[in-house]
Amino acid sequence: MPKKLKEVLLEIELALKSNNLDKAYDLYQEINKNWKNYEACIKREELKSLLNLVDFLGELLQEKKNICLEKDKFLTMRKAYSRY
Repeated sequence: MPKKLKEVLLEIELALKSNNLDKAYDLYQEINKNWKNYEACIKREELKSLLNLVDFLGELLQEKKNICLEKDKFLTMRKAYSRY
């Protein structure tokens, strides 16, 4: 039996929290590729929890993006100061 959408989303959460972005991306691709199968298996009772989980993943991704931008900014400044 294929994994449920919630299980895959939880795996994505764990991958993001452990900074394993490649695994998170691969899991997302799996969802994208098999969306019709996942969509058919979603139960009405699960919708609220799935939406909450997706919202949380969005916030987590935004946080990761901000951290990456800060690191990039810091490295750019460090490079600029190392020239002097």
